[in-house]
Amino acid sequence: MERREDASLQAVIDDFIQELQDDQYFALLGDAEISGVSVFRRRTPLAKDEEGNPVVGATVAIDDKLNEVLSGITSRNGKTGAAIIVMLPDVALESAQNMSLPLRLKWKLRVVENQMFNESTGGTGIASSRLALHVAQLMQTRAFRGGNPLRCDPAKAIEEISLPGFLVHEINGEVTVRAAARAKCSVPVPAQSDGTLTLTCSTAASSIYYTLDGSYPGSGNEDALEYAEPITLEPGVHELRAASEADDLQASDDISARITVS
Repeated sequence: MERREDASLQAVIDDFIQELQDDQYFALLGDAEISGVSVFRRRTPLAKDEEGNPVVGATVAIDDKLNEVLSGITSRNGKTGAAIIVMLPDVALESAQNMSLPLRLKWKLRVVENQMFNESTGGTGIASSRLALHVAQLMQTRAFRGGNPLRCDPAKAIEEISLPGFLVHEINGEVTVRAAARAKCSVPVPAQSDGTLTLTCSTAASSIYYTLDGSYPGSGNEDALEYAEPITLEPGVHELRAASEADDLQASDDISARITVS
């Protein structure tokens, strides 16, 4: 499915992950046992900006730190052997028509335990199954941005998964939030003269992206071209698709046209 990522939606996702990952997240709940467990973010592959950084979230290399905590090399609050990993959520747009977009974020936490160190005197002493249930129950008491409950049914949300050398329990839930939609770029306007195609957009400082094979026209498509000057078309039939993008605005709707050059 082709979908442009609105930066305002990205901000909602990033805020959500950051809140779940907050070092003080569980401590604020007044739970002494949970506050001694390290919390990490596991990043899935993401689009990167011009500097090579992920579009969502900061660049965080957690593998070494996570392994150190699980293997008892380092500790936080004197506890080792177990960690909570915040996974990036899946995002579903429930409606794209309203000015305030309902978003359904499916969140996922993993509780990972190295029994050898977790059950030692320096470990948390909490089995991953019990820790996962405890976390799931705590999640029900939380709300994102102070108003949207993190829905999680402990009886259905916890799943044991296989990870060699560790005991892992995955917790799944969701939250529905709203994000204000920004104004859109103006739709680009094509004009053809013989074998020459021009594209214009009335939005200042906008960039126009286009394809001639009917594929998705946007900066997120590496095969899309950024319009810079009139396009000379080869003889034949071309399936034009074009859209405009600009900072602080949503991308425009696509325009499509079949262009025949004889």
